[in-house]
Amino acid sequence: MRVPVYLPRFAEPCRGCECQRKQIDYAFKTAVLTWRLRQGDDVHKEDIVCEAEAEKTVIEISSPVDGRLAEICIKSGEQCGILTPIGYIETPE
Repeated sequence: MRVPVYLPRFAEPCRGCECQRKQIDYAFKTAVLTWRLRQGDDVHKEDIVCEAEAEKTVIEISSPVDGRLAEICIKSGEQCGILTPIGYIETPE
């Protein structure tokens, strides 16, 4: 089964940041900054898969499930909207 990885509606800042949790505007474009994994890498639930910038806050995007990063839809440096799938994780059936 393929499970999408989304940019979240509510952003938690990266560890060590003093910023508070914030709601991100649906109209705001978010940029994927860096992928920590490559396509085909194994991933566990809650592992950080990438970092994104949302309204001048860097947020970490974690995996929703255990599996393998099957596809990266939004490459580093590209922008997309909130709740847009940025990648897919293939889970064992």
